Amino acid sequence: MNVDESVDECLFIMHEFGFRHLPIVEGKQLRGLVSLRDIVKRQAAELDRKSRLAS
Repeated sequence: MNVDESVDECLFIMHEFGFRHLPIVEGKQLRGLVSLRDIVKRQAAELDRKSRLAS
């Protein structure tokens, strides 16, 4: 995945192809690795933040 891909795009690729991890690249340079757990934790934190703001 390129550095500029969205979280939704990463999640789609992970689901579609059964990947649990995706390398994040910029050109030919490896910039990091994102896991399905990273995405789930981020989404859970975002939902928690939104529910606190709504209260």
